[in-house]
This record gives sequence, structure tokens and C-alpha cells, in this order.
Amino acid sequence: IPVELEFYRRSFVPVPRRCFVCRHRDRIARRGPMKVYARMCAKCGKEISTNYAPDRPEIVYCEQCYQAEVA
Repeated sequence: IPVELEFYRRSFVPVPRRCFVCRHRDRIARRGPMKVYARMCAKCGKEISTNYAPDRPEIVYCEQCYQAEVA
């Protein structure tokens, strides 16, 4: 905790009034539900679930194709 207090003082950030877990839970609640879309892998054509909407320009890969691409 001394390290955290030093960080807050150095950064001129007020000390949190709630614990990390409570603050994180609040952030998640404010974010709202995540939408999941069905899309096709750009490499093999397998249907996958993603949070990128079909009308978005991002290229999406299934797990296997992604791992092969970055390896």
C-alpha cells in the first residue's frame, strides 16, 4: 500500500474510496452488455464469434489461423 499511496501523491490523483474489485465491477456495469456477432474467418472461412460487427473493416481470424499468422 505505501507504493500505491506514493503513486497517487506523485500523480496528484485522489486516493480511491472503494476497493479495486468494487471499482472494476462498477466500470463493467457502466460499459453495458457486449455484443457478439457471427463472422467468417478471413483465412479459412470457418464461422467464428467476435465482437467486431460484420460491417466493420477489420479482418478477423479464427484462433488457429490467428496463431498461424502471428507465429
